[in-house]
Amino acid sequence: MGTSINEPRLVLYLKAEYVGMTSVNLTWAVNDTAFNSSMYRIEVENGTSVRNLMSNATKAEITELIPGTMYNFTVFAVVSDNETEGKGISISLYTKPSQVRDLKAEYVGLTSVNLTWAASDTASNSYTYRIEVGNGTSVRNLTSSVPEVEITELMPGMMYNFTVFAVAADSKTEAEGLSISLYTKPSQVHDLKAEYVGMTSVNLTWAVNNIASNSYTYRIEVRNGTSVRNLTSSVPEVEITELMPGMMYNFTVFAVAADGETEAEGLSISLYTKPSQVHDLKAEYVGMTSVNLTWAVNNIASNSYTYRIEVGNGTSVRNLTSSVPEVEITELMPGMMYNFTVFAVAADGETEGEGLSISLYTKPSPVLDPKVKDIGVTSVNLTWAVSDTASYTYRIEVRDGTSVRNLTSSVNEAEITELISGTMYNFTVFAVAADGETEGEGVSISLYTKPSQVDDLKAEYVGVTSVNLTWTVNDTASNAYTYRIEVGDGTSVRNLTSNVTQAEITELIPGMMYNFTVFAVAADGETEGEGMSVSQYTKPSQVHDLKAEYVGMTYVNLTWAVSDTASSSYTYRIEVGNGTSVRDLTSSVIKVEITELIPGTMYNFTVFAVAADGETEGEGMSISQYTIPASANLFRCEPVANQSFLMLKWECPSGNNSGFKIKIQMSNGTWKEEEAPSCMREGSEETFMTAPLDYFSTYTVNITTLSNNSESPSVSKICNTSITDPPRPSEAPLVKAVSHSSLSVEFSDFESRKGPLKAYAVMITTEDEGCECLKSKLNNTYKDFKKKMTDTYVTYVIDTEQAKSPSFHSQSGTNIVNVGKGNSMYGYENGPLIPLHSYRACVAGFTNISFTMANIIVGEDSYVSFSPCSQLVLLPQDPGVIAGAVIGCLLAILAVVAIGGFIFWRRGRKDKRNTEVSFSPIK
Repeated sequence: MGTSINEPRLVLYLKAEYVGMTSVNLTWAVNDTAFNSSMYRIEVENGTSVRNLMSNATKAEITELIPGTMYNFTVFAVVSDNETEGKGISISLYTKPSQVRDLKAEYVGLTSVNLTWAASDTASNSYTYRIEVGNGTSVRNLTSSVPEVEITELMPGMMYNFTVFAVAADSKTEAEGLSISLYTKPSQVHDLKAEYVGMTSVNLTWAVNNIASNSYTYRIEVRNGTSVRNLTSSVPEVEITELMPGMMYNFTVFAVAADGETEAEGLSISLYTKPSQVHDLKAEYVGMTSVNLTWAVNNIASNSYTYRIEVGNGTSVRNLTSSVPEVEITELMPGMMYNFTVFAVAADGETEGEGLSISLYTKPSPVLDPKVKDIGVTSVNLTWAVSDTASYTYRIEVRDGTSVRNLTSSVNEAEITELISGTMYNFTVFAVAADGETEGEGVSISLYTKPSQVDDLKAEYVGVTSVNLTWTVNDTASNAYTYRIEVGDGTSVRNLTSNVTQAEITELIPGMMYNFTVFAVAADGETEGEGMSVSQYTKPSQVHDLKAEYVGMTYVNLTWAVSDTASSSYTYRIEVGNGTSVRDLTSSVIKVEITELIPGTMYNFTVFAVAADGETEGEGMSISQYTIPASANLFRCEPVANQSFLMLKWECPSGNNSGFKIKIQMSNGTWKEEEAPSCMREGSEETFMTAPLDYFSTYTVNITTLSNNSESPSVSKICNTSITDPPRPSEAPLVKAVSHSSLSVEFSDFESRKGPLKAYAVMITTEDEGCECLKSKLNNTYKDFKKKMTDTYVTYVIDTEQAKSPSFHSQSGTNIVNVGKGNSMYGYENGPLIPLHSYRACVAGFTNISFTMANIIVGEDSYVSFSPCSQLVLLPQDPGVIAGAVIGCLLAILAVVAIGGFIFWRRGRKDKRNTEVSFSPIK
């Protein structure tokens, strides 16, 4: 190919990016960008042949090369005409040799290894070899010109990695390495020994001094002459199990490198395993001073065994031997604990199996002198003695004929509880060695327990000279009991017996304190239970001569007598009952003042003599008695207006009453009695109206509270009865004409025995017949008369206290009033009369007179009586009238007198009536 001005420039930077055994990857660069689309020719020459390859890129993979051979690679740039080339650029290099094969250790020692390998390349005759030796911490290189090498200065038991590289003739280009890892042999173990030898196992230990020993494992070869087995261990010790007891074994230990294959030379030791522990070791016989032991062994080698028996009692040890599995051990002490250990001994006479022990006590000697220290109801205290040196516990067998139970004690005495009271028991005491099992021969004693104390001891009946006692017992054996009753009074004691749970005790002293103690006695007639006591006083005798020495309103004094010997110690209960409530008093003497009683109430007083215990009472003696009733409170008497009886008033006294007796002393000195009903509520106001008495009289009135046959002190009052209408006069007033217009009325004083006279009223009437002065006419006046509204009116009122009046004259009980004078008194006018008219007069007498605001008499409120009407009186004619008129008048007067006489006779009969009216005093 030719060149021109446009020929490409040289290829630059040719290099091998990769060099393999049969291929090389080349890359390059060009220095002219105008040839971006150029082709490239690669010339490949190995000294014997040339070949060309084409590439359209600035790289090329050249294959089909020969491993380990030197090649020259030249790259030319080719223009687009595929003919014109630039100047080429070359590079020379070896392909990599092939990896060696069949690398192996021909010999592995403690510190050296011999390696061999093979190489099959055409160029292998020109190869050398690099051997890389690594142990994980360091690497070193060796070289060999032949396919084998001895590597020395290694450490025992270490893992090494050996890598062999084939190296081309340029001494640079290496094939891929082929490696082999292996351990050097470990050093032999030393100080092999048996740390423990058991029946079926042996513990071996040994030592190694290699640096690599931490990674070692160990193979242990176990040989017993007929068989071999191997064990492994990762540490310098091993427990070898599944051995046969009492056999001889050979143990060889090999150190094994960490690959688990490379072993050191073995180290051996021979020894016997321990015989098996004997079994079924037991005492065929245990006596006080000897023990017979037997045991068994099941080992194959047991026919060659002997036995060592170690005998220990805590203070000394001795050894016995036996060629057979049994032995009698003598010269022992009674009741002592011995430890017997039997060892099987192998045929070498030295190797012993583990001992099998049995601890047991020799039998104690029997206890001595058992006796009863105390017998109770449900317990018994036993004591006994022992002569042995050893410390014992004791089993006490308790038998009651139907059941057996066992108790234990750590001392040579025992309290046996939970027994049945009053029952016969057999107690057998066995000395028990410290193992709690080995017992000496028992020694027995029989006795009764005490009966239980009787229950519910009480006096069913307590009399004056006897007491009946009862009690109960709950013991199972009570059917066989008898009872002793001890009777004590403080100075003497006597005993009674009973075969039942009751007793009557007689011949006692009244009111005395006795102590009765009952003892249940067991069937042996000797063993007694604890006594149950009851202290009881006999009843005192009944008191006598009970009487009330004094009875008051709120208290009573009682006395009585008692004749018992013990009476000086008596107290007395006095029961005070009134039908609704009961209370008790006490007295230490034979009298009592009972206070706070209710007046007028019937009480029942019962006196009981009480013995010194303050409880036991004799039969009561009773007396019934009323208290004196209380006097009436605030007693007073009041007159009843216009009535002749008295109104008595008082407050109901405290307590009870059956009524009140009223006594009124009459004017003649005699007493008149009346009875008022009872009252219930204290303080309530009671009233009583007496029978009619005399008006305007003074009486002494006594009131006495009654309660059945009892009376209270009387309360007296001086009492006055009320005033009333004065007695009606029997005589009519005397009327005389004084002038043609006036007349005089003369009358006597009314009687004052029904009250003092306070006033008189003179009444004038013109009635011809049936003249009657009435209360209803007392309010008629002269004006009413003049108006012809009435024919009767009051003309004049006289106050009895009036001293003097021009128209009123009083002398020696005779009063004269001039009517028609024209004067006025109170609300009444004394107006002139009409000449030639006939008039009558009557007089009203007042013990009480009442007026209206106009000073007119209120008849209904006044106490008044009326005199009979006088005879008609005709007034004369006026003196200026002729004489004929006088004669006519005289005849008229005669007629009037006749008629008046008749009227006077009729009114005299009517005036016998007594009219009652109320009054208001004159002011």
